[in-house]
Amino acid sequence: MLLYDPVSKKLYIADYKPDLDFEDFGNHNAHDSFINSIPQIAAYALLFKEKFGIEVEGLIFNSEGAWTFKPNVVLNPINTFMLGIYPTWIPPWQPLMKYSV
Repeated sequence: MLLYDPVSKKLYIADYKPDLDFEDFGNHNAHDSFINSIPQIAAYALLFKEKFGIEVEGLIFNSEGAWTFKPNVVLNPINTFMLGIYPTWIPPWQPLMKYSV
């Protein structure tokens, strides 16, 4: 879903995640946390920039709350973390990273 906030004048790639936990940062059930959706939404935002040349941010939400983020701010640390664990890992969003600046 694409949302526009007229107050901040920002576009968001938004994804409603009713079954995920807004506040669980991986302490209990990491697979049920918003954090697992970040790469998906961030990659969508980079695809949007690639295709249309428009900056967008990510938004994950449900009835408990919402997270907003910039794709490059979240994907770079994920890349670093994953490469520290799996040195040969290639991020699936790697071709899009040139659009994250």
